Amino acid sequence: MDCLITKNDVENAIERVSGLYIARYNGFYFESVFQPIVSSSSDHCLGFEALVRIKDLTTGKSINPYCFFQSLTSDIEMTNFGTVCFGIHVRNFAQSPHRALKLFINISPVMFSATHTQPDSVRDAISRVSKEGLALENIIFEITEFEDKHVSGLVAGIEMFRSRGIRIAIDDFGVDFSNEERVHLLKPDFIKLDKFLLDNYIADGDVALIDGISLTKNEGATVIVEGVETKEQRDILTTLGVELMQGYYFGKPAVLTYIETEPF
Repeated sequence: MDCLITKNDVENAIERVSGLYIARYNGFYFESVFQPIVSSSSDHCLGFEALVRIKDLTTGKSINPYCFFQSLTSDIEMTNFGTVCFGIHVRNFAQSPHRALKLFINISPVMFSATHTQPDSVRDAISRVSKEGLALENIIFEITEFEDKHVSGLVAGIEMFRSRGIRIAIDDFGVDFSNEERVHLLKPDFIKLDKFLLDNYIADGDVALIDGISLTKNEGATVIVEGVETKEQRDILTTLGVELMQGYYFGKPAVLTYIETEPF
């Protein structure tokens, strides 16, 4: 029977190579990259979203992360791989010159459900963040799309982290299950509007982008628009009152430089 990965399993999977933390787990190689999230008013970098690059250890072939996680057949697999990714992201960000900024980490809804039934996992995650010297209020968990079957465990798991200072974002708003009902349910601190809302607004004036911005502000959350690739898009969003932006215009996902420290 599959079981949730243990703290020791995570530690054994992670190693420091050429100054950066990577993981080898269950036949795959994982590496952290980070994309900046920038203030529209000052071009100041608020923080970074942690993303993962994945390779097959046998073939060396790169794997699309979205396709990889979509292919996982069980909630336990999703939770285990997500836990390994969390482990390298926190370590790599903590040893970067940007450690005082905010760190956004994608978290699958099933991981929150697992947390609800395995409270030690909350303690382990909080302990790792604290051990690396990061401020809990600067950690934002981005919740990816979820189905109704995950709702109860998701909400309970979120509250366990939120009570310890972790903040919450809804990712890819406007896609599939990420909608207004989810916003009311989760009460996020940040809402990330999907790239296609921006593209459709520029292409034909689709008001879904405007509606998403209005909803975010009405809910007391901070809006982040993803997929900004040109100065024209940046200027349009600034005019619309968007506070934060992310996309290739500001920087592609990349490995962060690191400060020489003693590894934990």
